[in-house]
Amino acid sequence: MDIHKILNKLPHRYPFLMVDRVLEVEKNVRIRALKNVTINEPFFQGHFPGRPVMPGVMMLEALAQAAALLAFETMGNAADENSVYYFVGIDGARFKRPVEPGDQLVLDVTLDRAKASIFKYTGKVYVGALPTVEARFEDQPVVEPSASHRRPHRLGDRRIGVVGVECGRTRMFKLLLREIGFEGSTFLRPFAVVVIKDLG
Repeated sequence: MDIHKILNKLPHRYPFLMVDRVLEVEKNVRIRALKNVTINEPFFQGHFPGRPVMPGVMMLEALAQAAALLAFETMGNAADENSVYYFVGIDGARFKRPVEPGDQLVLDVTLDRAKASIFKYTGKVYVGALPTVEARFEDQPVVEPSASHRRPHRLGDRRIGVVGVECGRTRMFKLLLREIGFEGSTFLRPFAVVVIKDLG
């Protein structure tokens, strides 16, 4: 999968797109991808002047984006203008060696479990044959509310609007939205929580 297909699959864009090429992908199983690290990465300006080292969180982000590609391949769809992909949790992250400009990251992600809309993975990063990062993590694809769902609604004498989606449990929000007859409640997925704002 080249960069053009990756851009069609992921909602991320420069300077936060962390996957350059997919070497292999097996639906429901695993993905192997590449991230080329260059001195032009914007984070090297401050991390660190005179000793550029790729931040560990950016390597975790690269793993998460590779995992997102695997999830979209598994589900048979791609991101659109309303799609986002959230980190839900991370455990056991270990950083074994620094990554510098000129290194090429090999991102190896295995799908451990998929339940509802939560995907659990084991991810490893290599530079050449050297293990660099390993972690277990969870991701979740979410469809943000469209413009039609963002229009104001009334709660008593107050106007409310949907301003976004966060990860979490939805039962209480669903009950609230059902009580006030909020039409947008149908876009909710398991573990996606609507964020509502009091518009006065």
